[in-house]
Amino acid sequence: MKNKLISKLGKLFMQVQGLKICIVDDEESYFNQNMLDIAGNTGFKNIERYNQIDSALLSDLQTKPRDILILDVKGITTAEVAKDGLAVASLLHRTTNSYIVIT
Repeated sequence: MKNKLISKLGKLFMQVQGLKICIVDDEESYFNQNMLDIAGNTGFKNIERYNQIDSALLSDLQTKPRDILILDVKGITTAEVAKDGLAVASLLHRTTNSYIVIT
């Protein structure tokens, strides 16, 4: 059973300082705008969505770490940046405190 007090506290904290979430997936149908709108309506206001990681975004993810990163394995980066999403995840795991999810 869900603890109502903890649930209310969680919602309050999300309004004060929401989780910063970044999603990188080359498939437009995954994490589409409708899904992001639903997440936004439930309190997740700080969601970024990208199709690919270039060197500028990688640098930004390292200098301003997000709370949660959701990364696809294939198709999200170029050879100049990293081999694939797993290599990006490994790098960001070593250089940030972000919670990283691989899809």
